[in-house]
Amino acid sequence: IKILTKTDRQLLQHNDFLKLNHFKEILNYKQMILKKDEIKLKKFTFISKASHEDSKEIYSFFRKYFNQYLFYFSHKNLEEKISDILIYKENQKIRAALIYTQTLNTNFLDFIAVDRNLKHKNVAFALLNHYFAANTQNKFFKLFVEEKNQKAINFYKRAGFCFNHINLKFYRNF
Repeated sequence: IKILTKTDRQLLQHNDFLKLNHFKEILNYKQMILKKDEIKLKKFTFISKASHEDSKEIYSFFRKYFNQYLFYFSHKNLEEKISDILIYKENQKIRAALIYTQTLNTNFLDFIAVDRNLKHKNVAFALLNHYFAANTQNKFFKLFVEEKNQKAINFYKRAGFCFNHINLKFYRNF
């Protein structure tokens, strides 16, 4: 189960149900937001848009980093979202990728993953920059980060993101 809340009080409304059905919290994510006017864009030549030929490899790449409960895209979903996926290839293999979702005024960074020991040391930052550049029409950029992932939190803070009051908690009873 996923529960999205703004306050702890909202979460309390679900506690009886969660306890009664033996749900345990497995992950806690916090939302971060960036306003468009805080972005400083740079150009990187080694990032590209994904193509349909990349979709199977993209799916396998993200499955290395995210388990089946968190990575909610099927291979078919990725095919449909291919225009919203950025990739970095090294030796003709995908070594980093970013998936995003556009809405009317906001853009959500769904997933980002980067292999270690790459030729370029700033691939994650380059993906983020291309994500911003591809979505200049949006006013806000949002993402969820696991509250214990200090490395990711620091990365997003350096890029200008800050926390808001939205929490996303995952529960499981098996």
